[in-house]
Amino acid sequence: MDYLQDLLKKENKMNTEKYKKLINLTIKNAIRKKLRSTLTILSVIIGIASVVALVVLSDGLFNAVSDQFNSMGANSIFIMSANFQGDPNSAGRVSEETMLKIQDAENLEKIPEVEEVYPMNFFTAKSEYKGEEQFLYVVTSPSKNFDSMLDFMSVKLDSGKTFNKREGNFAVIGPYAAKDIFKREIKLGDSLKLNEINFKVIGILEAVGNQQDDSAVYISRKAGEQIDNYGDNVNYMILKSRKEADGNLVAKKAEKVLGRTREEDTYLVITAESFLELIKRVLDIMKAILLSIAGISLVVASLGIINSVYTSVLERTREIGVLKSIGAKISDITFIFVFESVILTLVGGFIGFWVGIGIARLVVLYAATKGFTMLTITITPELVIAAFLLSLTVGIISGFFPARSAAKLNIVDALRQQ
Repeated sequence: MDYLQDLLKKENKMNTEKYKKLINLTIKNAIRKKLRSTLTILSVIIGIASVVALVVLSDGLFNAVSDQFNSMGANSIFIMSANFQGDPNSAGRVSEETMLKIQDAENLEKIPEVEEVYPMNFFTAKSEYKGEEQFLYVVTSPSKNFDSMLDFMSVKLDSGKTFNKREGNFAVIGPYAAKDIFKREIKLGDSLKLNEINFKVIGILEAVGNQQDDSAVYISRKAGEQIDNYGDNVNYMILKSRKEADGNLVAKKAEKVLGRTREEDTYLVITAESFLELIKRVLDIMKAILLSIAGISLVVASLGIINSVYTSVLERTREIGVLKSIGAKISDITFIFVFESVILTLVGGFIGFWVGIGIARLVVLYAATKGFTMLTITITPELVIAAFLLSLTVGIISGFFPARSAAKLNIVDALRQQ
C-alpha cells in the first residue's frame, strides 16, 4: 500500500514538473514572437472592450430610467393619447379626436383610489431674455397641486418659490434654462418672455440630470393658455394612486372611466411597472443588436488567434517532432498550443475589460457635458467574471483546432522539416 502511494506521488510530481516545463516553453514562444502576440492581443482587446463598454452603458441607461420611475413609486399611472410620443414638437399633431381633455382629468380624480391627477401640456415657445431669443421647452400644470406634482416627481426647488395655488404669469425654471441657455444667467425676479408674453421667474429647480427636464420652464395651465391656446386639451396625465391601492386595479378603473366618453383605441393607460418593463424590452433589443455588432470584432479576434496558432504550428513543426520523439503525448502537444491561445486571450481580455470601462466612463462624461448626469456605470463581480469567462472561452475554442492539428503530426514528417 505504501509502495503504491509513493508511486502515485512520484507520478504526480513528474506530471507537475512536465506541465511546468510545457508552460515555460509556451510563454517563451509567445514572448519570442512579440509582434504576432501583440497584434493577436490587440484584436482581443478591441473585441472585449467593445462588448464590455456596450454592456455597462446599456445597463447604466436602464438603471437611470429605473431610478427615475422608482423615485415616483409604484403608485404612478401614466395616461396619454394613443399617438402622442411625448415630444413637445409632436404634441400639436395629435388629432383632436384622440386628444385627452381636462374633463378626463376631473373624471379620473373621482376614482376613490386616486389621490391626485396631474394633467400636463408640452410645447416649445419662442423665449426672449435681455434681447436674446431662444426656444424653450414649456410644461404647464394646474397651479392647485403644482408643489405636490414636483414632490411626486422627486423634483426639488433650489431657490425661490413656486406658483402653487396662485394664478398669474409666474415661471419656475430648470437650472440648465437658468444658467446655460442664454448668454446671461436668469435670476429670481427677472422677466422672461414666452411667445411675447412676460413671465416673472419666481423659482429655480435643482438639477435632475436630464437636459430636457433641466431646461424646462414650468407655468400654470391657465397662464399657458395665453401662449399656446390649447383650450381644454391635455397632452399627458400622471395619476397618483393611494399607497395602499393596487396599481393594476386603479389602471383598469381609469380605463373604464375613460371608456365612457371616448373610443378605446384613442388612449393609453400604463402603470409605472409596465412602463418600465416596456422600456427594458426596448433596451434589451437594442443591447442584443449592439452586442451582435460587437460580437463581430470577437469573431475577428478569434480568427486572428487561430491564424496566430496555426502559424506557430507551422514554424515549430520540427520542435513538435522532437517533443513527440522523446515521449510527448497528443494531450501534451495540444496543451502547449491551447495554453498559448489562452494566455493571449486572457491578457487581451484583462486589458480589454479596463479599456471598455474607460470608454464607458468617457461616454458618461460626455453625456454629463450635455446635461444627462443620470447616466452612471457600475462594475459588478458578475461583469468581471463574465469578461474573464468570455476571454477564456474564446482562447480555448480558437486554440483547440490548430492544437489538435499539431498534435496529430507524424513524427517522421515533423522531424524532416528544416
